[in-house]
Parts: sequence; structure tokens; C-alpha cells
Amino acid sequence: MQKRLTSDFPVYLLKDNIEGAFRCTLNFTVDVDGKFKKVKYSGTSGTEFNIISALFLYAIGGLEKPLLYNKTVVAQNFSQPIVVRFE
Repeated sequence: MQKRLTSDFPVYLLKDNIEGAFRCTLNFTVDVDGKFKKVKYSGTSGTEFNIISALFLYAIGGLEKPLLYNKTVVAQNFSQPIVVRFE
């Protein structure tokens, strides 16, 4: 997921000529099928950045393989901070 966030994050959707750091936290569930679900965002960098971050996570879709615990597929909740820095 880090690779996709680093290389494919849609920075073109943000306004031109911006500088500084944008931050938000995405809370989501990785379901038994490995898909990202119930994505919620929070942060102080503005609603636009928060929504773009959440939609990008939905666009990734999910993990290549479901999560396993003791060889059993499980659903798990995660919290992922997102930081994009423009210089």
C-alpha cells in the first residue's frame, strides 16, 4: 500500500502552487475478501485533501491477498496516517 500511495497519489487534484504538508488519518477495515471498506477520514488539512485520500484508498481496492490469522481469513481495522509534503 505504501508503494501505491507514494507513486500514484493523485496530487494533480489538489490546487496548483501549494506548499507545505497535508495530513489526514484514514480509518478503515480490511474485510475477509481483502478489500478496503468503511473508510473514514479525519484531519486538519481540509476536507478536500481528506476526501481525495479516502477516495484514493477506495480506488486501490484492497490487498492482493486477504489477511490470515492461524490460517483463517479475518477482517481487521486499521488506522493509516497520510502525509503529503509539497516543496
